[in-house]
Amino acid sequence: LDGGGAAVYLWLEFPNTVAVVEDCEFLDNGVGGLFVSASPCHVRRCQFLRNASGGVRIWGGPVSAIVEDSVFASNAGDCALEFVDFAPGDQLPGIKVFRCLFTNNAGGSSTLRLQDTPGWIADCTFWGNQAPQTIFLRAWTSFLFDWAGLLERVIIEPGAATEVVHCEDDPHPFAIHCSDLVGGWMGCAADWLGVEGNIDADPMFCDPAAGDFTLHASSPCYAINSGCGTMGAYDVGCGSTGVDDASFSAIKALY
Repeated sequence: LDGGGAAVYLWLEFPNTVAVVEDCEFLDNGVGGLFVSASPCHVRRCQFLRNASGGVRIWGGPVSAIVEDSVFASNAGDCALEFVDFAPGDQLPGIKVFRCLFTNNAGGSSTLRLQDTPGWIADCTFWGNQAPQTIFLRAWTSFLFDWAGLLERVIIEPGAATEVVHCEDDPHPFAIHCSDLVGGWMGCAADWLGVEGNIDADPMFCDPAAGDFTLHASSPCYAINSGCGTMGAYDVGCGSTGVDDASFSAIKALY
């Protein structure tokens, strides 16, 4: 089960195959969770928890990779999620990470690493991670693109990170839209605070200590309050009172 450093190791023959991993749990492995090499892939609705050598590494895909609706928590030893050496050609972005939660991961130089590929990270929450960098972005100058990435509707609480977004190989541009980098607007992210709906505020999670990263109804990250969409991986989960339809007889029975 060493799997080249992962519990599950997939090396499929492109272009006839796509690696699809869905509704899976990778828990407490003495190595990493999942390694995918040389194939397009789609990871959805998975949990990567407490793995000793990171959560997911996707290496050398020739077209694209999508990771969505997944949780990366308390992984050690390496990045929670890492993409390396993609060559997407004219299909940009090569990497898409949507609606994912990254919390209390301790390994790697960065929590989410996009190396030598452009990426789109949207509707994600980062909280309490311990890597020196939360997100690492780098695009190869030898590839036929001049764009590094887009962060959109993300919430990042820096945890132990001294650099929330790290960019290499300028002048490859990237953009941040409608996001909350809590005290993390520095380095290549510095010029984005106060524009494109970006804020620096307490996101007002319902109970992050208990793993509840839904938003309070008064959160500045909730769409009604932000004016540019709900930020983070989850919607409102507290601070509001629901109103349900009820018949007169049902209401009368309450008294």
